[in-house]
Amino acid sequence: GLLVLGPLSDKIGKKYRGNWMAACQFLSVPFTAYAVITPLITISLICFSISLFFIVGSMAVSSALIWDLFDRVDVAKAYGMLAAWMTAAGIVAPYLLGFILEKTNSFNTAYYIFSGSAVLAGFIALILHVRERHLRVCSVQVETFG
Repeated sequence: GLLVLGPLSDKIGKKYRGNWMAACQFLSVPFTAYAVITPLITISLICFSISLFFIVGSMAVSSALIWDLFDRVDVAKAYGMLAAWMTAAGIVAPYLLGFILEKTNSFNTAYYIFSGSAVLAGFIALILHVRERHLRVCSVQVETFG
């Protein structure tokens, strides 16, 4: 996902990175959900792999998006916050999964929650796209009237 979707997003262009990131998150959701409900382990593994492909691809775009959305002096702070939240998610997710598994005796609920998190991330990426578009409009106005 990183090696394919990252360079592909560069070819599509900077102005669509927020949409690209949202699309990757939204595309991961049905594959995760179907991986949970399918009775075949092979199909489940394929679906989880495709879902992970899109999620990791969105991570490549998120790093580039920070450079587009923030001033140079704020990029390190913004990336540090992104890295902190990703690390926190990596720490909390296994505990959350264990807690849900203990209470429900099923992985399904946890995977549905993770799919819901991907939907939330997709909507946040759309909000970033709105900010990205606003910044482009402002920079065009400054260059025009500068």
